[in-house]
Amino acid sequence: MDDSIVDKKKEREEELKKEGIFFLSFILRCRIIHPMNKIKVFSFGLRSRNFGKDVRDFVNKLPYSVSNNEYSKQLVRSSGSIGANYIEAGEGLSKKDGIKYMKISKKEAKESTHWLELIDTGRNIILNKERDYLLNEAKELFYILCSMVDKLTRD
Repeated sequence: MDDSIVDKKKEREEELKKEGIFFLSFILRCRIIHPMNKIKVFSFGLRSRNFGKDVRDFVNKLPYSVSNNEYSKQLVRSSGSIGANYIEAGEGLSKKDGIKYMKISKKEAKESTHWLELIDTGRNIILNKERDYLLNEAKELFYILCSMVDKLTRD
């Protein structure tokens, strides 16, 4: 990211802090490698939304079993909640409120990894690769959220 852009963002954050306005300044630019081997740059909100959509598509391809049915329901809920709570954090009434929703979002990312690990893809190599990609993405979202929460609690 260009240093001048970073400086401008920091200046804007300082202005907002001086005015007493709570501002969640985490529109992270993240590089990810999509399964199609294309590098794309996303904001965190868009990245978490795409994760939810990718999980939805993955779940629809799974072989039916009683356990997969239950795990899939939980996975869809937790993956969608990552982005929803992130958005809610940005709309928080106070910094404390924003941090609370960020922590919930972090917990949902961790929960998504749990459900992804439990899902049985059978012996389908393509589904295994897709699950591995989603597991990696869920872990990355978790680590990004950990960093956000740490930074917000230090300030």
